[in-house]
Amino acid sequence: MDIRERLNTNDKQAAYGRPTTHKTQTNLYPLPCGLCGELYYLDETALRSIHSALERDPSDVPFYCEACEQGWSE
Repeated sequence: MDIRERLNTNDKQAAYGRPTTHKTQTNLYPLPCGLCGELYYLDETALRSIHSALERDPSDVPFYCEACEQGWSE
């Protein structure tokens, strides 16, 4: 399998690990979903990206869980 077939560049989460509902070795940082409020754990790269977005516009939480993103896009 070609690496391009395994990498989904359209997926925002491709740049960092997938958020989890529990703490893992890499997902150490808690953050609530901006829509449903459920707590998820993110890795350091994702957290930095979100904090960077919050610095630009603190009125919007730029993190939405996968279920909310799917429901919102439909």
